[in-house]
Amino acid sequence: MSTKSTPGLGDAGTSDHPSRSDGFVRGVSGLIGGPLGDHAVALDRPAGRERRFWTAARIVLALVCLTLALHWVQKSPCQDGAWQNNVQYTRFCYTDVLALYYAEGLNEGKVPYRDHPVEYPVLTGYFMGALGLPVHALGDEDPGINQGQWFYNLNALVLGALAVATVAVILALRRRRPWDAALFALSPALLLTATVNWDLLAIGIAAFGLLAWA
Repeated sequence: MSTKSTPGLGDAGTSDHPSRSDGFVRGVSGLIGGPLGDHAVALDRPAGRERRFWTAARIVLALVCLTLALHWVQKSPCQDGAWQNNVQYTRFCYTDVLALYYAEGLNEGKVPYRDHPVEYPVLTGYFMGALGLPVHALGDEDPGINQGQWFYNLNALVLGALAVATVAVILALRRRRPWDAALFALSPALLLTATVNWDLLAIGIAAFGLLAWA
């Protein structure tokens, strides 16, 4: 393996700028002015010097928040649970999170595994119960609320926080290449399926496991 240094990479303590080191990104960067120039404000300037607010890490964190917001809007036609004429499929807004609030008996106050068999892994089932049972209790106190919608939005908030935390973990693991985290933050799979199910729970736990292992 060659030990020759690559322009833009620097040593292990500096950032790798994809517009210089990655051929594909370098080509695409032509659409917004080309690769990072020698006199541009670098993301790896020495400590103690003034930094701009929008660092690579903050931009990627903002991008994942934007992706999650667009996902929430995309799922909004299904949030009230009034799925008539297959609207959940024609508008591509179906989500297990809302459907299983009723299918798993959470709307009746049933405790997963104790009062109702749940086909999901134990942590996922307990996660469903931890969010669903308080919503059911709130619905008992205020029958006017849409419990399914409250349950969905509570899950969307917690799962969204796990997605942001996952991006933060990737940034911590890839300090030299913070833009790599954008592959997750801007993933079409995240945009379309973030709250279709509880996959982000497993993803978040796996990410923290990788951070601990690293």
